[in-house]
Amino acid sequence: MEDVAKALQNALTKKQISHAYIFTGPKGSGKTTTARILAKALNCENLGKDGEPCNKCASCVAVNEGKFLDLIEIDAASNRGIDDVRDLREKIKLTPSMGRYKVYIIDEVHMLTNEAFNAFLKTLEEPPVHAVFILATTEYQKIPDTIKSRCQVLRFKRGKKADLIKKLSLICEKEGVKVSPEDLARIAELSEGGYRNAETLLEQVVVGEISLDQFAFSPSTFISLLADTKQKEALEFIDLLARDGESISAFSGSLISYLRDLLLILGDVGDDILDMGEDSFQKAKKQADKLGKDQIIYFINRFLEAEERSKFSPIPQLPLELAVFDAASHFTNKNSQGKPESMGRDLEGRGSGEDKEPENEVQEVDTADDSPKSPNAGPRAPGGNIKLTLAEVSKKWDEVLKAVKPYNHSLEALLRSCRPKEVSAEGVLFIEVFYRFHKDRLSAISNADILRNVLNAVFGCAPVISYVLVEKERELAAVAGSSASSEDIVSAALEAFGA
Repeated sequence: MEDVAKALQNALTKKQISHAYIFTGPKGSGKTTTARILAKALNCENLGKDGEPCNKCASCVAVNEGKFLDLIEIDAASNRGIDDVRDLREKIKLTPSMGRYKVYIIDEVHMLTNEAFNAFLKTLEEPPVHAVFILATTEYQKIPDTIKSRCQVLRFKRGKKADLIKKLSLICEKEGVKVSPEDLARIAELSEGGYRNAETLLEQVVVGEISLDQFAFSPSTFISLLADTKQKEALEFIDLLARDGESISAFSGSLISYLRDLLLILGDVGDDILDMGEDSFQKAKKQADKLGKDQIIYFINRFLEAEERSKFSPIPQLPLELAVFDAASHFTNKNSQGKPESMGRDLEGRGSGEDKEPENEVQEVDTADDSPKSPNAGPRAPGGNIKLTLAEVSKKWDEVLKAVKPYNHSLEALLRSCRPKEVSAEGVLFIEVFYRFHKDRLSAISNADILRNVLNAVFGCAPVISYVLVEKERELAAVAGSSASSEDIVSAALEAFGA
């Protein structure tokens, strides 16, 4: 911001004004505000030697009051067509009515159509001497090179915390309001380097519309709880979020966005690309370094699933809570390399051509016997000692099915046509399946993840699941004798055959 201000002051004092500028930078970084100040300075009757407008002459007062007729602000998102540009070209020929320059501020200029840009190019090639264009954008890369080459480009960055506090203090002094230094620092931090965000937050705090306490629900805080395996505190965080009426979906979105930022930071992306201030960036960098790439990717996978499932869950926060249980159960059990076991599956098992035996994953066993036995080799036991009996599973099987249904109606129907058969000494849960196509569908990664999360929530552990196929001529009788409704069975068939 200081670099931009200095460049414009030098241009004003040396009277080397460009006929067109591009102000590019993140939202709230001061592009439009600076454009208005420039318009005021260009038309100031008593411009200071340092390039500062006097704020006393008729032109300055009119700009401050929003009554300066020669300052025209256009929203390119709403006026983006060729007809709008043609209308501008006709009006720009008229001489200024109040000041020396007609200043056109075109906000979100990247929204103009290609035809509109081509029409506007002709104006930039032969601009009237009394006109100055200021093109503001958050997406500089979308502006055609032909336009860029005819403009002076000034890049805006998010403000530092100290600069924001200074700005907020000046506003408080001017308006005669008292806000504690601690609250000003908190506002500056929450604004993430955005001057407009900081001013808006300050106004809301002063008039009592919001309390700074409500901003305790930050993605950074939540991720810190998970990284420190504080399951209880993470669940309480979600509970408070729901009790305070905050949108679970909106929080999930901001959580995923924050995790993406952490991943990009590990990819050496700087704060000039990420939408955060320098102070927030340094704080996020420490967290990213602490977590590491594998853990961040693990979190992203889990919360993407939770965000999608929350759309269909009767309890909006349930998918987020299940993700917390899943994260806690795996992050307390690291493999020899210090990497969560299920994380290895997420990173290596998906999309790779190698056959790897995953931890805590479905094991498949085929048998033609009426009484399937545990495989001699035995699958690897999941992390920790799982003390689970067949009696417990059978007793709560209906509870498991009810918990599965919000995530996937068809999966619940498929499971109703199966039955728990055995829990081995190694903690493997064997489920008897009467259809090969059922077993194939149940063994899919997405279905396995859902059932594992539900079992974890119901029993407090996630056993290895082994689907045992029983091939005989009683499949129809098995399904007909199950508790599944005809609608459930039809849904399962449609899901299984991809119809």
